[in-house]
Amino acid sequence: MNLLLKLRASPWFWADILLSISGGVIVYWGLSIEKKAEKMMPPADFRPDIFEDVVNLQKSELERGWRILMTGIVVEVVAALGISVISGLEIADLTDKAASAIERTALVESNNLVLRSKVVALEEKEAQRRTITTPQETNLINFLQPFSKANFKANNTVGKVRIIVSMLDSEAVGYAVRLGEVLGKCGFHTDISEIMNVNVGLSPQLNGVGMSISVNDSKNPILSGALLDAFRSFDIQPMIVKTNADDSSDVILEINVLHKQE
Repeated sequence: MNLLLKLRASPWFWADILLSISGGVIVYWGLSIEKKAEKMMPPADFRPDIFEDVVNLQKSELERGWRILMTGIVVEVVAALGISVISGLEIADLTDKAASAIERTALVESNNLVLRSKVVALEEKEAQRRTITTPQETNLINFLQPFSKANFKANNTVGKVRIIVSMLDSEAVGYAVRLGEVLGKCGFHTDISEIMNVNVGLSPQLNGVGMSISVNDSKNPILSGALLDAFRSFDIQPMIVKTNADDSSDVILEINVLHKQE
């Protein structure tokens, strides 16, 4: 249907049709003149001195009919040639369009492959991000809530935990936020501090360690000890622990969330 509409809109198509019809009409005209002249031609055994004028006239008509016939044939040949040229151009145009479409399709498929590979890489990276799973969260809450409630009853205070993380490390920030969320559900007050780089100045022995934990011995060692036991019991990242005594601070535990080792 689209091809027919394109043909109808093409002036060359109508020009070819006009030439073809014109050529056919001219050929028919020439043949008619030739046939009529042949019928009017006197027999060959007639005396030429009597029918010379008639013979010459009919010969002239035959020649005229032949010339008209040849003209019509030339017109039809030109029309056929035009149709061939237009068809060839149309085929070349369609071939170019098909090649362009194939090239665009190949480019789109290539781009899709690149995008899919990037999506897969992002999904793999996302799957490798550290988190606290739902079972770990449930175990931590069940384990730590009794300690935090007992501490509140005894001291009328909530255990405070400071979480330090590098603002330049999006994976570590996400893990720190998740850790603070879970500890909050366990009954602790969490304070997340984002600094430029928490890994600066750390010794090589921390390679592969997920957290560096500093315990304030002067503040509620039972509660901080319960936190450490819970982390170890429920596989909350490899960690290194050090102790200090700071009476001026109300933080019982300071957690440095380190860069995830590749």
